[in-house]
Amino acid sequence: MGNIFCLKRKAAETTTQTREVLSQDLTILKLKAVRDKLLSQKKALYNNADKAKTEAKELIKQQKKERAIFALKRQKLYENMVQDMENQYTIIGQTILDVESKIQMAQFTDVLRDTNELIKELESTIKYEEIHKIGQEMKEREQDTREFNKLFEEHHVNNGEVDELFDQYEKEINGDMYSSQSSNKSRHSAAKQQLGASQKSSVKAKSPSQISEEGEDEESDSIGRQLLELA
Repeated sequence: MGNIFCLKRKAAETTTQTREVLSQDLTILKLKAVRDKLLSQKKALYNNADKAKTEAKELIKQQKKERAIFALKRQKLYENMVQDMENQYTIIGQTILDVESKIQMAQFTDVLRDTNELIKELESTIKYEEIHKIGQEMKEREQDTREFNKLFEEHHVNNGEVDELFDQYEKEINGDMYSSQSSNKSRHSAAKQQLGASQKSSVKAKSPSQISEEGEDEESDSIGRQLLELA
């Protein structure tokens, strides 16, 4: 029951996180759209300022002062608008950076929280008493080994002599196995020879009439099998 509740809670958290991610992405997309629009408008204002500047110079050449002054005012207007838009563009760009940085920080925090939860779950499954018990048993085995080694030294148990005994017993075991295999092979060969001799003597002991009768019996059996197959 607890597992079901835990799964439902995790599913709800995942759904909430997905909605938050979608909302964050949508916000960033909107900010970038505004930034791109500002950039496009800024370029258009630059072009208008250049056109007003060119127009003013042409009017000055034609000695049309009033129209030239009007063109110069338009140039200054576009340039001021460009400056205002540049400030807005900078603010939007910085806002995008701030939002993305906060999202990364939030994701990092989520990862740390999930990692912490995982560590807690793993720690809850660790049985420290069992680990302590295993450690004690290992220490006891090490102590027993040390005591045996001490006894070996006290009673002058020589490693070289032990190695010689090992080699001796190994040779004896291998020799017994080889002898057993050879004996089995000899018995098997003798049995085959005896069986062959028995078959030969049996064939020699039969009279011509018996051989003829056996041939007739085999032929009858063959005919009977053929009739059964046809049926």
